[in-house]
This record gives sequence, C-alpha cells and structure tokens, in this order.
Amino acid sequence: MSVNGVSSNTFGSYAKRIGRIYLHTTFGTGADEFMTSMNKSIFDSKAPWYAPYRNANTKDFWTKFKQALKDVEVHEEAIRKANGNSYLKAFWHQIRTIPEVFSAERKAGVAAAKAAKTSTFWGGFKGVNKAFMKRMPLIGGLLAVGFQIPNLITAFTHKDGGVATGLLETGKAAAKIGLDTAGFMVGQALIPIPFVGGIIGSCVASWLGEKILGKSFAEQKGESSLPGELPYIAQNTGGQSKGTGVSGWVAPKPTMSDEELMQMTQYMNRGGGLDYYTG
Repeated sequence: MSVNGVSSNTFGSYAKRIGRIYLHTTFGTGADEFMTSMNKSIFDSKAPWYAPYRNANTKDFWTKFKQALKDVEVHEEAIRKANGNSYLKAFWHQIRTIPEVFSAERKAGVAAAKAAKTSTFWGGFKGVNKAFMKRMPLIGGLLAVGFQIPNLITAFTHKDGGVATGLLETGKAAAKIGLDTAGFMVGQALIPIPFVGGIIGSCVASWLGEKILGKSFAEQKGESSLPGELPYIAQNTGGQSKGTGVSGWVAPKPTMSDEELMQMTQYMNRGGGLDYYTG
C-alpha cells in the first residue's frame, strides 16, 4: 500500500471518529459520558458540590482528557449497536426516552432520600437535575438547530445568497453548535458545580465561535442601517435627496400641486381658516 493510501485511510478513520464523537456529544448522551469520566478521574467524589477541588488530582490531565474521549467512543458504539447499528435509530431512542429518564432519575432520587431519611422533595429535585444534565446537550442541540433554520433558509433563498452560501452557512452553523456543546461539557467537567461550569464554558465557546466564524448571514443582512441613522424608506425613492443629513432617507413628495399650494397660501393670507378644506 502506498504512503498516500495509508495517509488517506488514516485521515478517513480520524474524520469518521470525530464525526461520531460530534454527533454523539451534540445529539446524544456522549457529553454526559465525557463529563462523568473527567469528574471521576480528576475530582474526589466525596467532596461536596461547593468544594469540588478538594483533593482534586489534575496530574496527567491530557491523558485523562483523551481517555474521556475514548469512553465517549465506546459508549457511542454500544448505543449504536443496541439500536441495530443505526445512528438514526439511536438518535430517535435518545429523544424518545427523555421522559423515561426524567421519571426514573426522580424516583431514584426519592428512594435515595427515603433511605437516608432526608427530604424526599429535595431528593426528587436532585434526581430531575441529574436527568437534565444527562439530556441537556441533546435538548440544547435540538434547540440550536431550530434557531439556525431561519438563517439557513435566508442564506439559500436571499438574492445575495444561493446554494454555495447556504452550504457555507450550514457548515458554520454545525461548527457553532459543536463549539457550544464542547464548551458546555468541558466547562462542566472542569467546574463540576451543577450548570455553572456548563454555562460558563458554553458562553466562552459562543464568544470564540462569533469571533472565529463571524455573524450569520441573516444577521449580516439584517443590519440595514447604522447606529444613529433612520432606516431606509423604500417608497418614493425616485432619487436620493442630498443635503438631508440622513443617510438613505428620502423626503416624501408633497400630495398637493404647486397651483393648489399657492391658492391655499393666498387664502390663508387673507384670513381664511380650516374651512378651506371643507369648502
């Protein structure tokens, strides 16, 4: 086998693995698997949630990071094989079982609270919170796709867009969604305080995505006027007025002819009033 063949196969293998990790973390339960693996390898499970760094072990961090990604791959393969080796069936299974996961975790939390003779309400709440953390990347990914649909439609159908622009925006949208998911799960893994780490990581990733990928096509086309300027008026735009001091604004044409305007002026000068309009 040639060197080029080996390189091509290696690249294809890595691309396939990255694609599966992306899909499983963004639209599956891979993010929860990653966060669980990182938390177990770095933080002391006996530490309280408000002091997660007590006895934290950050030695060989990158080794633990890569191991967490391998755990995601193993988990993805198991989920896929359990659903007929079909990612679409596995994806539908993740969506379909959302209510079941919430119900099961709530019951488990209540049972644990009863056994510990503590508040069952608080136990149920912690169970729901655990379920939400498991399905948060999936729910967030679905919402992110929904938010991107109007932008993609605009990119494909706008007069300044087209197929090439739409495909480019599709790639940018996928990259932004992936960055948000990565930011959430890495942030939550490094700051294991419920929701706090995920929100911080997601905000940082969104900011980076905006800086690297730029604004969406719809946002760019929505900026029709600069700050401090009036929006452009499409009606009566026979030619742009000069000297108005307002960019893109056209003064409306008078509705009266010059002759009618002169007659009204003369009448008003003679002391006439509103009865000019009523006859």
